Amino acid sequence: MENDFNQSYLQMRHYDTQIYNAFRFLFTLYVGLIGASLSLFQIGIQKGINLVMPGVAILVVGLVIGIFMLAIIVRTRAYFVHIARYINEQRHLYLRNQPMGFNNKSRMYTDSMKPLYFDWRSSQFGYIIIISLLNSVLVGVLFYIIAVGLGYIVVATSIVLVVEILVARGYLISKDKQYRD
Repeated sequence: MENDFNQSYLQMRHYDTQIYNAFRFLFTLYVGLIGASLSLFQIGIQKGINLVMPGVAILVVGLVIGIFMLAIIVRTRAYFVHIARYINEQRHLYLRNQPMGFNNKSRMYTDSMKPLYFDWRSSQFGYIIIISLLNSVLVGVLFYIIAVGLGYIVVATSIVLVVEILVARGYLISKDKQYRD
């Protein structure tokens, strides 16, 4: 049981690190993609060459990668919570009889229904929001390059941001419902 607890704790930390590393990778990728596409666009204007399609291709590939990575991060959040709940369940089993007089004054987590899969205050959901925001920025830059009006840019970026956050939230809430029933 002790070995299982230790291995589960390591796995939980691995998932948290995996989410953070994916976020760092994506942030760097977004900066590079936006910079490359806008640079191509500006060079095309200066040289009188139509470089819109390469810029669009860069942004579309980046958006596909961003959506895929967002899905991976949301799924990894679900894995993280599943393991955290299992650890809490083990901790509850061990601490319920107050071994050696230990009564958990620090109130270390023992609730097997916590953490929630969807918790808007979690740093992991914060990463999900930022990645959704960056995906929407890619869409905004894409629309800018293909010369769509500002109103359409604002609407498109807003739609992408809201849809991605709502889909991630819906998936995580469905996981909570799945384990409550």
